[in-house]
Amino acid sequence: MNNDFGKQVRKLLKENGCTFVKKGKVGYEIWFCPLTNKYFTVDGVVKSRRLANTILKHGKIEQEQV
Repeated sequence: MNNDFGKQVRKLLKENGCTFVKKGKVGYEIWFCPLTNKYFTVDGVVKSRRLANTILKHGKIEQEQV
């Protein structure tokens, strides 16, 4: 069973206007949300549905889609 929601999260972020900025330290990525004009981090491996949905909320994707 594959518990990595990272691919789905990144796809949804891109589809909703968020952009990848750069690789951060220790496997994190830095993303930018134009709706909030803020930067946020995305884990390299997103193992839980709860974490995936929290990341989507940072990207202003309100409904739980993962």
